[in-house]
Amino acid sequence: MKIIKRVALGLAAVVLALLVGSLFLPSAWTVERSVRINAPAAAIFPYINALDQWPAWTVWYEREPVLRVEYQGPDAGVGAVSRWAGKDGEGEMTITASTPNEAIRYDLVFNKGEFRAQGEIRLVESGAATTVRWNTWGDAGSNPIAKYFTLALDPLMGRDFEQGLVKLKNLLEKPG
Repeated sequence: MKIIKRVALGLAAVVLALLVGSLFLPSAWTVERSVRINAPAAAIFPYINALDQWPAWTVWYEREPVLRVEYQGPDAGVGAVSRWAGKDGEGEMTITASTPNEAIRYDLVFNKGEFRAQGEIRLVESGAATTVRWNTWGDAGSNPIAKYFTLALDPLMGRDFEQGLVKLKNLLEKPG
């Protein structure tokens, strides 16, 4: 009986330590990656402004080949919506701002609002090349579990951003 009491007290202490520790974690998070592409912004912009072009360069469509995707609203720009469902959940992305050959902004919702984020893809031309900067951000609020989860977002989501940006670069720089 004594051992059970000690284990229970130990578990309670761990849970308490995690809860107190979460008070010191930031609730706001951001993930950003970039790539330099040897192409003008005008050649890149159609791939980011039209959500039905994202399967050509983002990695998520490769990972889940049975992903069900539907598009709504305009073909590109403000109001364009992509909704998807697959084995890892469901989500929706809506373009909220679009400046031709410069940037788009979007809202992202996963699993009916369990996870929300905003994002931006910005194009900065310099000579014959363009830097594509992909940034997304959000706020975990006061939920301690969500705050610990955000610690993994930069390495996990960042890896996806890096792979997608490399695919976009390869798509636009392919010979011929």
